[in-house]
Amino acid sequence: MSLFGTTKTVHLYRQGSADFIERNASTLVKLIDELKSQMPFGNDNQFVVVGPSMGGQISRYALMYMETHSMDHNTRLWISFDSPHLGAVIPLGFQEMLRFFYKNLGDKGAEKSYNENLRSPAARQMLIHQTNPDGPYANAWDYSFAITDAEPVRSAWKTTLSNIGMPQNLRKVALINGKASGGQFQTPGNSMLTVNGGATVWGLDMITARPYFLNTSQSLVFDATYSKAVLNNKTLFGKIWSLVTHQISYYNLTTATNLPYGAIDGCNGGLFDVQKEFATKAIQPLGIFSPLANYVQVYDLTHYVSFIPTPSSLALSNPNFDWRNSLDIEDILCNNKTPFDNIFVPEDNEEHTALSENSANWVIDEIMNGNNSCSKICVNGINGDGNITSGQTKTYTLSNTLPSTATTYWYFDVSHFSNSSSNNTSIQLHCNSNISSSYLYASIISSCSGRRDLRKRIGSSVPKSGTTQHNDEGNFEIVTDPEVVVYPNPANEAWKLQFIHFDEVKDLSASLYDINGNKVWSYNTENLKQELMINNKQLAQGVYILKARFNNQNTVQKLLK
Repeated sequence: MSLFGTTKTVHLYRQGSADFIERNASTLVKLIDELKSQMPFGNDNQFVVVGPSMGGQISRYALMYMETHSMDHNTRLWISFDSPHLGAVIPLGFQEMLRFFYKNLGDKGAEKSYNENLRSPAARQMLIHQTNPDGPYANAWDYSFAITDAEPVRSAWKTTLSNIGMPQNLRKVALINGKASGGQFQTPGNSMLTVNGGATVWGLDMITARPYFLNTSQSLVFDATYSKAVLNNKTLFGKIWSLVTHQISYYNLTTATNLPYGAIDGCNGGLFDVQKEFATKAIQPLGIFSPLANYVQVYDLTHYVSFIPTPSSLALSNPNFDWRNSLDIEDILCNNKTPFDNIFVPEDNEEHTALSENSANWVIDEIMNGNNSCSKICVNGINGDGNITSGQTKTYTLSNTLPSTATTYWYFDVSHFSNSSSNNTSIQLHCNSNISSSYLYASIISSCSGRRDLRKRIGSSVPKSGTTQHNDEGNFEIVTDPEVVVYPNPANEAWKLQFIHFDEVKDLSASLYDINGNKVWSYNTENLKQELMINNKQLAQGVYILKARFNNQNTVQKLLK
């Protein structure tokens, strides 16, 4: 948060952080009051509050609590970072596997993980799917139940969220980790992993267990086969013999969802590799086998589940649809289907609360420029025919109008295209020579609404189209050379180029171009043994393209001022 003209990062730690969200929120309320009391008289700085994951729920409740109780939270910007406004997901099959190890087999490690991660107050408030803690745990069972998202603690929290709404006296934006283009990355009904354990010595306990990804119809979500060694004393020929037999038990859980969200274990969203976590950590303390057991295997391992589905992190006002459907970000943002004033959606699913270069730049833009009076940038695509060949001139137009505070910067491959004319909403592009496929980029930068980056594929091999071609999600990642790091970016005074893994940069030639293809800076040297600085104080605000060649390598970077 910004404090007294500087920026301070304050981490909130509370004993029992998995306690009820409301109790955790009380800590934030007290902290904000404490920080306000430390502000010098006459200081008009305001706070920026970032709430990652559960922190988004804590900060949402705290800020709204202060507003409804006439308490000044002195906050101008709230950033919800991949937070589960409509709930989080741990696959039901995985939950049932932990319950089975704990309840049926008495494993202490599974008991600890089950109680701390699945049955804590915060988990019960946020998890959409929750296994039945009172389910059977006899020697064998075969049962089913319907998913309703109506576990009492969860239902109470949903009612609380509905009643309090969202904080109003500030700018609120959402940075999420799930893409919006629809589809799924896991197959419903498939096994998540297989646990196989026991011993190579005949006679000891053995088990095979599998959790499955949720399907939309009545389907299997967990099964296990447990072969327990039983010692029986038999009298034969006047002697007592100890014979080992096996008692085999089968366990099956089937379920169906009554919710409209569909098979959300593998829909798009912020990712969590719960399978790997189990395979590398949770399996170690499992005590379900005899002390003489000498193997435990986890195989057929899949990776990642949709921990925070995209509709949940966007806090959609009408979530009653299949969450695997594609989302129109422009429609969602500009028709008030989300409570947020701006949103960042990545091109592909990312790990939960991960930051990319592009999302970090977006956050910086919001922190530096965002305020409650900013208008939304309601543009999510570029209209026009992407099929363009040598000698042709075509017009490309943004899909919506811009607020007065926003400026569009167009850029393209200057070796094949030239700018006939351009303005804030459109560009006339002339093709000088054929290229099968390239991109037209538009960076929309607002003095107070942050930034939106769009792209459209153009070229001689691109199918003819006269309709809007949206960028996948409204933001794009520029593919950069991992051997070159440019920082800060955006920069108001200078960019610095750091060459990674090179003790010496040889035969460096670098040029910087503006959006019209004009060279505005160049540099050449035979040897460079330190980072390179590009002074941009005299350059206009906008987008620039850096092209560099060194050590027989080429790199192209997008720089922002």
